[in-house]
Amino acid sequence: METEAFLLHAARRARQEPKLLGSLLARHQEVHRLTDEMLAKELGVDERGLARLALCGIPRDEFFAEDIRAIADRTGASPFALARIVRMTHFGRRPRREELFNLQAARWREEDEEP
Repeated sequence: METEAFLLHAARRARQEPKLLGSLLARHQEVHRLTDEMLAKELGVDERGLARLALCGIPRDEFFAEDIRAIADRTGASPFALARIVRMTHFGRRPRREELFNLQAARWREEDEEP
């Protein structure tokens, strides 16, 4: 199986795994009646980025901002959109203000470090 086909196949299977973002994203899509294209646009990724997201673990509550940042860095997703979707779908609440601040602070640090 080619790498791209394997990635898409694994992402489809991840929709059935409760510990992976694939299942959470599938639930978000179902509730909001989103196509894959609509969800990808909301997260700021392409089809491949959406597949990579599906294979990631669900962020841990105690390391939420760090996990979101790592996932966003790996997949190219918007950390703010991802945080909102995960908090609303998995935890049933909006991201806490300090979580969003931590994500923004990390972005500012990265911008300061760029040449």
